[in-house]
Amino acid sequence: YSARPQTRLPEFDKEFIIQRNIPIASYELKLKLPKNLFFRSKLYNHADIQPIVEENSYSKILTFAFKNIPAFEALPYDPPFNDCAARLHISSMKDWDSFRDWLERIMKDSGAIGPETASLAQKLTASANNDAEKVRAIYEFLCELRYDTTPIGSRAFRPRLPKEVCEERYGDCKDKANALIAMAGSLGVKGYIALVNRFSSTDCDFPGWQFNHALAFFPKLQGYENGLWCDATDGSTPFASLPPGDIGRTAFIMLDKSFEFGKIIPPDNAENSLSEEIEITILPENRA
Repeated sequence: YSARPQTRLPEFDKEFIIQRNIPIASYELKLKLPKNLFFRSKLYNHADIQPIVEENSYSKILTFAFKNIPAFEALPYDPPFNDCAARLHISSMKDWDSFRDWLERIMKDSGAIGPETASLAQKLTASANNDAEKVRAIYEFLCELRYDTTPIGSRAFRPRLPKEVCEERYGDCKDKANALIAMAGSLGVKGYIALVNRFSSTDCDFPGWQFNHALAFFPKLQGYENGLWCDATDGSTPFASLPPGDIGRTAFIMLDKSFEFGKIIPPDNAENSLSEEIEITILPENRA
């Protein structure tokens, strides 16, 4: 079938899943792009295939042809599907700086905090003895708020104002992360919003939209020399701990005038892991 790309980003960004849970004899992907449009592509978990390139007066046409793709059969404890199955990522994003600049534009003033919310932050942290305790008090308040999201249009990327989150008592991951950073910031505690591909990996060498989750990062807090990651999305996550889907992932941290990638690590360097040792003994007649 033929379809126009659906996107809410200023750049074209699309991922195509090549491998499925059934074998595929032939798969052809044809992309028609403006002739002078910059773009990049990367094929994951498959031998490199170069597209056939054609041009007309207005467009560049790329045809990717795949043959005899085996079925993807997931096994217990396999990495996430996207880390194993063949997929093709296409993006017209030139670099991560362009992504950060777009993110700054769409989030502009979303951290504005009014007197009511500033007063709430003061009230929540009245008994706090240091900055870490202030972050904890605000974090635990936000964790108690209902999770709800409406990812439509710019709402998929722009957080709601902290005042709206606190008064209406609900928010999604970016709403809560943004409110935590803004409320802590009103008390002089600096934090940054971080984007992560939860339950999968981020390719730092391929600028493009790879994220599905947001959390807060505080680089300098007493008792947390390596920084503190806070994910207020899940109400059952105690302060200074993290949901399993976050741990070990690489996050895009939006700094004041730049960005950096950082690995999400709990403050005590703990890791959520499950290990299993299986001992096999070969019996006579090659029976195990």
